[in-house]
Amino acid sequence: MRILVAEDERITRRSLERHLQRWGHEVVCVEDGLMASQAFDDQAFDLVLTDWQMPGIDGLDLIRRIRQAANRDYAYLILLTARTGSDDLVAGLEAGADEFLRKPVEQGELRARLNAAERLLNTQREVSRQAEKMQRNLDAAAKYVESLLPSPMKSPVEADWFYQPANDLAGDSLGYHWIDDTHLAAYVLDVTGHGVDSALLSVTVLNLIRSGSLPDVDFRDSASVVYGLNERFPMEQQGGQCFTIWYGVFGTASRQLAWAGGGHPPALFFSPNESNPRRLTSNGPLIGMLPDWDGKNQQIEVPPESELFILSDGVYEVELSDGTFWTYDEFAKLVAESRSMDNLLPFLWNGAVARCTEKVLDDDFSIVRIRFP
Repeated sequence: MRILVAEDERITRRSLERHLQRWGHEVVCVEDGLMASQAFDDQAFDLVLTDWQMPGIDGLDLIRRIRQAANRDYAYLILLTARTGSDDLVAGLEAGADEFLRKPVEQGELRARLNAAERLLNTQREVSRQAEKMQRNLDAAAKYVESLLPSPMKSPVEADWFYQPANDLAGDSLGYHWIDDTHLAAYVLDVTGHGVDSALLSVTVLNLIRSGSLPDVDFRDSASVVYGLNERFPMEQQGGQCFTIWYGVFGTASRQLAWAGGGHPPALFFSPNESNPRRLTSNGPLIGMLPDWDGKNQQIEVPPESELFILSDGVYEVELSDGTFWTYDEFAKLVAESRSMDNLLPFLWNGAVARCTEKVLDDDFSIVRIRFP
């Protein structure tokens, strides 16, 4: 280990240096707390051995300075002292000391304390390495999920989205794509829970929808899609997880929008001559919760210049400063009042964050906007 020794007594300092070097450690010795603080600022140390009573700044102040240093790896701090009172021990621990060593120092005890410190530091470093590796994996997974999100669509139907996970990996997924030349699918799904398990299930479902690879399912038939997903993902085979979904298909020839879903918030549908949206509710239970999902397609005619907003519950289930929650109705009103804005979807996101007590949303924020020609 690389060890910093702060000790004003010359004989003790030389003795510590000699023992530590003989045991294979790299040692820097200084004679007061101020020199130790400067050395710690300039160099990296695994462990600091500091006397309590020193000129300049004492051992407690040195320990406090070390603990307050930003962006430094953890250093193990051993306080050398002849004090034995419980109040002194408490003061040392509160300052940030990891261990005490009674003076005069007995070399067998010193070596045992150093070995224990080295084991702890090695364990902490291994934990840090594993945490960094896990974070890299999470970052890579998040980039993969982001890569699955669709590009904005301009013609003949306009489509875009806003997606902000609450954590590194989200339980929400969204998308839209042309099934064939005359049928456009659009969908948002929300897996219960958060984290890796939820994200894996969400991405699996999204990929099945995007690829159209559910057996015996006509992806132009919304109810058929939801039924197929319910059969494919029973919650007892998914660790108790299930999900909500709103899935709709727009036929350009018929100008009909047919949708189905389970447990999901209603989509908002705006006709060009109506100021208030229609709520396109999903009429089934959560997907995977019950066998034999028996929901039906619902259908609406789509006049030119209509708009559709498909959303997850994270866009409006926001805790306000008074402890109540923003409601779906209030969110729908905000959408209705703001539809003509540029950058509407980021505006809705900022509005949710601004209303949130902690200014950080607890749930994923996912919304798709479709503008029909």
